[in-house]
Amino acid sequence: MARKEGLIGRKVGMTQVFGDDGSHVPVTVIEAGPCTVLAVRTKDRHGYDALQLGFGAKKKNVSKPAAGVFKKLNVAPMRVVREVRLEKTERLQGYEVGQALTVEMFEPGELVDVVGHKDPKPYSSGGPGRFGPTPAARSGRCARWRTRR
Repeated sequence: MARKEGLIGRKVGMTQVFGDDGSHVPVTVIEAGPCTVLAVRTKDRHGYDALQLGFGAKKKNVSKPAAGVFKKLNVAPMRVVREVRLEKTERLQGYEVGQALTVEMFEPGELVDVVGHKDPKPYSSGGPGRFGPTPAARSGRCARWRTRR
């Protein structure tokens, strides 16, 4: 799916903005960028046009293969690495590896598409009573499952 240029961000929280007539509108606060260009994918070499972007510094628990990739690119390890596909090859001309992208790439008042995902919750599969190897480990005591001493 071809898209325009983009940024990676994370949700910070919710707040509200008051209008001129006193009404309030709930808004989501997003920390968008700065993103670092890690690679430029071209159609003739990779089969598609895309930018590989990194977001958020990762200080510890970096695997050795990932650390080698970031060291080769001469950038700090990133927490999130994603590719943003582009519509046309001409859009790749202004990007270089290591370049920082910020929200200044958008015009004030320009409409943008926001795509997100919901993090998995640990108890969404039936609650804490569904974990454990035996019925005795599940919640809700039952006399017949008590261990004997």
